[in-house]
Order: sequence, then structure tokens, then C-alpha cells
Amino acid sequence: MLITSPLIDYAKQQPNKIAIDAGSQKITYREFYDHVEQISHYLTHYRRQNPEAEKKIAFLLPNRIEFLEVFLGAAMSGWIAIPLDPKWSEQELRVTLENCQPQLLLVDEMFRGRFSNSSKSFSIWVKQDNPWKDLEIESMDEGTNQSVSDQFSFYMGFTSGTTGIPKAFVRSHRSWLQSFEGSRIEFCFTNDDHILVPGPLVHSTFLYAAVHALYMGATVVLLDKFSPNKVIHCLLSFPIDVIYMVPTMFEALTSTMEQREVHLEEYPLRNILSAGAKWSPQSKRKVAEAFPQANLYEFYGASELSFITILGPDGNRRKPDSVGRAFHGVELSIRDENGNDVKTGEVGKLYVRSELVFSGYYRNEEETNHVLVRDGWATVHDLGWIDEEGYLYLVGREKNMIIYGGLNVYPEEVEKVIKLLPEIDEAIVLGKPDKYWGERVMAVVRTKQGMQITDREIQVHCRKFLAHYKCPREMIRIAELPYTSSGKIARKLLMDRILDSRSEK
Repeated sequence: MLITSPLIDYAKQQPNKIAIDAGSQKITYREFYDHVEQISHYLTHYRRQNPEAEKKIAFLLPNRIEFLEVFLGAAMSGWIAIPLDPKWSEQELRVTLENCQPQLLLVDEMFRGRFSNSSKSFSIWVKQDNPWKDLEIESMDEGTNQSVSDQFSFYMGFTSGTTGIPKAFVRSHRSWLQSFEGSRIEFCFTNDDHILVPGPLVHSTFLYAAVHALYMGATVVLLDKFSPNKVIHCLLSFPIDVIYMVPTMFEALTSTMEQREVHLEEYPLRNILSAGAKWSPQSKRKVAEAFPQANLYEFYGASELSFITILGPDGNRRKPDSVGRAFHGVELSIRDENGNDVKTGEVGKLYVRSELVFSGYYRNEEETNHVLVRDGWATVHDLGWIDEEGYLYLVGREKNMIIYGGLNVYPEEVEKVIKLLPEIDEAIVLGKPDKYWGERVMAVVRTKQGMQITDREIQVHCRKFLAHYKCPREMIRIAELPYTSSGKIARKLLMDRILDSRSEK
């Protein structure tokens, strides 16, 4: 079975049901399946005409229906789909294409200027008025590739390292099918659901949300670009049952609702799902007050590992600082530096075992072996501890840990305390090299516009919540922070900039 297998049944059983509603664009399950099948036929035909070619297709498309048609058409035919990020620079696009070496490249006309004619890939320029005109072939009777197995890879995504250089990860049909089954059990989705996907499909969380909805035969409500006003408009226009967002989106949504005095306490939203970063208890309370009838779910995962834990309504009430218990079908283990299980409540490195994990990094065996360790266990080197009820608490990333005079300091713990200050917009804690202590705790902070706070006030605040050795010894003010392509702060790049600026003085 493939992630596309149910589509033909939906095309027959519910041909006129809306599969995707993208505002000005709408498509039924019959139409959607026809387009997906056409793309699959084309790719199968291309492969037969070019048997030496690898089966990889990259595409740069906006958040439109065509994005999902290409993605699933490739999956149906046994190809690997490689979504490219419109936010990437021409240099980033060029390097990515050189690394993943697709045989085909689909580009929306609006992005045509981002590519030179010297591209080694065969390029197809997608026109929005008739997007698949160039994919017509002489015969449509060849059928799709019947030899495709659920072990085949179908998706290549990108996860950024601290340097900002993305690593390409590869997923199999089976890994997502197992994730779909876990989502069905954990979230109780139904075929009748309208699922709002307000974020960019190039990010795996939102892509997964949309593809899973189509796999269930539900209706995807798709935004071309996130904005809190567009989300509010959707909620006022559709009977939305489920919404996926990341914590920053929820913050923007609840703030806009307050400003506009939008009240949706009676709105029948059933499930609210958050991922991508730890969802603060304060933000959860705001969302719960705005949508009191909805169940709040937070899930922790990684591009390489898929779902790891889930924090449902009960966990949110009792253990809001946790990231939840193990997701369906997932085993957790906390181990010390020698690979031995630690006692309940002790901090160690998190290991995961499940059928949801990725196949590896593309052409990067060393990094793959750094994640896929042995006996089916995998780790992205997060540090945490598990309580007596099996709930996981994260303390940070192993690579971020600061060692001050032999004592471990987890930057994320210190950042969380600093961000409690109303004047602070962002805080990043780094380990500054020190000849005596090894590393000293240094905080890089950005204050909110129009607000001020002294270094002394920040340090006094930290001492109320943290041991003295965890408190920042040095403060640096900064106007802008460097980010990776996935929107996370590039810690190594930030430290390099600080050290470079000091050496120039």
C-alpha cells in the first residue's frame, strides 16, 4: 500500500466531494485523482524513455493545489518528490539542486527568473491557467508503476543544521503510513473533517497534515500564505474541525483576535494541533480561552523521527511543561553517555525506536549513522528526562550544552527564564570559550520595541529561578538574529559573528 492508494477509491465513492479548498481554487476528489494520475503517467512514461535516469523530481511551486498534485503524482509513480522553498535565495536553490540532482524540475512561471537555462535538469514551466498542458503524452494507457513498494522512498525534505546548510532527509511510504495510523488513533480524525492547513507545504509538518487529510478522504482548507486575518476569515467561512499550527502562529492569531474583538467561544472546532517548538503554557491558556470547545494537542517530533511524543488534553492540564507521552507505536529510552538507561527522573540522551523514522540522509552515510545508531534505535541528540508516568521533559540539545567548570548548563532552560521578562522579545544563550572555566554562560538578547531593561535586572531575575552557575555572566544586545532556512536561530553562526566582531576590535 502507498500513501496514494486510497485516492482512486475516493474518486469513485465521493467524486464530487471537495478534496482541497484553496479559496479561489477548489478541486473535487475525481478531478484531483485525475490530475495526480496524469502526473504519475507522465513520470512513468519519462522513465521508460530515459531508463538510466534516477527517479527524482524537484519542484518550486506556491502554496496551491498543484503542489499537492505533483507531490502525490510523484509518490504514485515511485519517484522521489523534492519540494523547494520559495524563500531560498538563488544560491541556495543552486546548491540544493546540485546536491540532490533531480532528473526533472518543475517551476511555476512566477519563479522562472530564479533559474538559469544552464540547469542540467530538464525544466518544465508551470502555467497557472493550464498547469499540466506540458505533461500531455501520446498514450495514457501504460498505467502507473505497479512495482512500487511501501519501502520505496517518496519524499526528500530538508532540515537545517546550526550552520544554515540544509541536510536532505528521505522518507519511505511505510514511514508515513505508520504515522497516519498513529494519527488516526491519537487524534480521532474522520473522513468528514475539514482540516485547515495555514502554513507552507514546503515544511514537513504542514505537508504531512495536508497529505494525511487526503489519505483519509477529508477536505483540506489551504492558505496561500499564513496570516492571522486569513485564519480568522477561514474560521468564519468554513466549518473547520481541525487546525495545525506552530506556537508563533497561535500567538499571532490570539493577539489579532483580541485586537479585532473576534469571539469564537461557540465555534465547533474539535482539535487544535501544535508542533515545531515547545508550546508555552501561557499561549495554551490563551488558545483554550479562545476555543473552549477544542481539544488541544501538542506533539514533539523531528524530520528524521516523525512523531515522538504527544501531549493531549489531559496532559496539558496536568503536565503542561512536558512534551507528552510516547506516540502510538513509539518506544522511548533515556541513556547516559555510556549508552545505559538512566533512572526515572534523571537527564540523559533521548533515543527513539519506531517504524516512523526516516530512511537516512541523502548521500550522507556519516550523518545517517549519527542518527540511526543500532538495533532500530535512533536519536537526534536531544536531552531530557521521563517522569514516573512516562511523560517526557526536554532540557535541550546535546550540541548546545554548555560545560561551565565541569557543570552542565542547558541553554534552553536559561532562555526560558529570560523570556519570562516582559521586556524581552528573544533570548539565545551560548557558551563563550573561557581558559579557566571552559565555557562561560553568555546571553544574546533582543528587547521588544520601545522597551528597556538593564543587564543587572536580567541577572537578578535569573538568580530567582536558576543556580548561580547557570546565570549569564555576560549580556550582548542585538537588533537582528541569524536564522536557518527552517526559521530556527542559527546558534553557531551567531557565535561566529560575535567572536569575529570581538577579534576585529
